[in-house]
Amino acid sequence: MKINYKKSLKFVTLLVSALLIGTASAAIYNYMQITATVGVKGTYDVNFYAGEDFDYAGGSITNNYQQQLSLT
Repeated sequence: MKINYKKSLKFVTLLVSALLIGTASAAIYNYMQITATVGVKGTYDVNFYAGEDFDYAGGSITNNYQQQLSLT
C-alpha cells in the first residue's frame, strides 16, 4: 500500500489548525461570559405639573406631583 505523504501532511495540518482554532474560540467564549448584577435606581424623582390643556384632558395630580391614570 502506497501512502501519499503530501496529502497526509496537509490533512494533519488541517486537523491541528482546526483543533487550535476550536480551543481558542472556546477560551474566548468562556472569557466573554457576563456575570453581572444590574440594579437600576433613579437619581431624580419624576414630578408632573399641569399643562395648558390639563383640565380639558381630565387629568389629576396627587399632592406629591404624581399623575393619576384613568383608564376608563
